[in-house]
Amino acid sequence: MVSLPKFKIESTHNLEEYLPSLGLKTAFDTQRADFSGINGTVPLYIGKVLQKAMISLNEKGVEAAAATAVTILASSTAEIPPAFRADHPFAFFLVKSKKEVLFSGTFLGGE
Repeated sequence: MVSLPKFKIESTHNLEEYLPSLGLKTAFDTQRADFSGINGTVPLYIGKVLQKAMISLNEKGVEAAAATAVTILASSTAEIPPAFRADHPFAFFLVKSKKEVLFSGTFLGGE
């Protein structure tokens, strides 16, 4: 028989300090980064890379998830986009193509 306690572990890691030592240096450089394939008019660079992971174990089973977020910033002053404020519940979808949904969810409020 195996007996385990219920637990939930979450972690968040800032990857900017590790990625340059793995060879990803110019992507963080405001002058040398080349993301012209994303936006050919405004010079872009990577500003932040966060990775979050979670594992939860309870009487119903195990749940695990991981996500990585990359913030791409403009290295020059660009036109300010119109303001958008989602201050109410909404649904969201992260899609790769019209037929491939990678993540979906709803935001009901809170943090």
